[in-house]
Amino acid sequence: MNKVMISRKAPYELVKEAVLQKYILNRKDAGTRLPSDRTLAAEFQVNIATVAKGLTALAMEGLIERKVGSGTYIKVSEPTKQLVGVFLGAPSLSYSRPEMVFYARLDQLLQQTLHNREGNFLHYADSRIQEYWKTPMPTLQADAETGKLSDLIVVRANPSNFDWLQKLPVNVIGYGVDYGRGCVDVDLELFSRQSVEYLVKKGCKRIALITKLPPKESSRALSRSSLHEAFRAAVQERSVECRPGWVQVDDFDNTISDNEPMNSEMFGYSAFQAIWNQPVRPDGVVIHFDIVGLGVIRAARALGVDLNRDIRAIFSANLGCDWPPLEDKVRMAFPIKESVNSLVKLVGDKQAQKTFVRPMLVEPDSGPGGMAIDFLTP
Repeated sequence: MNKVMISRKAPYELVKEAVLQKYILNRKDAGTRLPSDRTLAAEFQVNIATVAKGLTALAMEGLIERKVGSGTYIKVSEPTKQLVGVFLGAPSLSYSRPEMVFYARLDQLLQQTLHNREGNFLHYADSRIQEYWKTPMPTLQADAETGKLSDLIVVRANPSNFDWLQKLPVNVIGYGVDYGRGCVDVDLELFSRQSVEYLVKKGCKRIALITKLPPKESSRALSRSSLHEAFRAAVQERSVECRPGWVQVDDFDNTISDNEPMNSEMFGYSAFQAIWNQPVRPDGVVIHFDIVGLGVIRAARALGVDLNRDIRAIFSANLGCDWPPLEDKVRMAFPIKESVNSLVKLVGDKQAQKTFVRPMLVEPDSGPGGMAIDFLTP
C-alpha cells in the first residue's frame, strides 16, 4: 500500500509559497503588479481570505508591498549599502597646527555623524606628507576602483594638488572645493554683504578687502564662488568707496599649494601694509580667512594702527577658532554642524550640485563664544 504524502501546511502558507515561486523568485522586473486577490483565489482554488493572509505574510517579510486602492506589487529591494569614505586631504599630524583646528573639528564631527548613521564609513589619512599630493593614496584608490566606496567626502584637499581625486570612480563630495560633482561651500556673497553692512552701520564709508583667494579670472583661482565679485557688488549696493589698491590678495608664499612651510602670522601682513601706505586709506576692512587676519593684526601693531579706533575690521574666522589674537574681534564665522549636515545630505546624490552654508556674524561679549547677530533683513 502506497503512503500518501499529506501536506501539514496551512492553506495560506501554500498560497504564499505558490506566489513566491511563480511571481517573485527569478523576477525580472521589481515593482511589477501582481494579479488581484480574486484572480489569485481562482488560480489556486482557495477563498479570497486565504489569499489575503498569504500575501500579508509575504509583505511582512518585505517581499511585496500592498497598496490600498492600487494593488499588490513586488517590492523593489534596496541596494546593498556601500561605504562612504572620509578623506582628510592632509596628514593627521597636521591637526596639531593651529590653522587646522577648524578642519580637525569638522572631520571629527563628520565621523561622529556617519558613525551614528550605522557607522557605514571608512576614514583615510595619508602620512606620506608631501609626496601624496600628486600621487593617489594607494588604499583609497584601491577601494574606489574595486567598487568598495559609493561616495567620498573630502574635508580638505586643494584641486591644484589633488587632481587625482577627480579621476576616482566615486561620487566625490568636496568641502569648499568643487570637483565637478557634489560640493558644500560657504556663501561668500552673503559673507560680503553681512560684512559690508556691519561696517557701514559702524560709520565706515571707505572699505577694503584682504583675502587669500585669488580673483576668479586668475589661473590660480579655485573653482568656487568669487569673493571679489561678491565684495564689489556689496560695496556698490551700499554706495561706499573701494579703490583698486584696497583689494589685496596675500598668500605669503605666492601659491595656493601646501608644498612649502609657512609662517601663519605672515599671511596678510604685506597686504595690510600696502593698503595702509596709500595716500588715501580705508576706514573699514574685510579680512577673509582667519589665517590672513593674524598677519593683518601683526602688521597693524608694527604700524601703530588701532583696529578699533583707526580702522574697523571684520575677520572671517571659523567657529571655535583657537587664534587668541582674534578672540576679541568681530568675526564672520562658518558653522561646522551645518557644514557637516550638508556634506552628509549629498551622500548618494547622483546629480552634481553645490550647497551653500550660511555664515554668521559674531561679536565678542562677556559670554563664551561671542554673540551671533544677523545684520541683514531677510
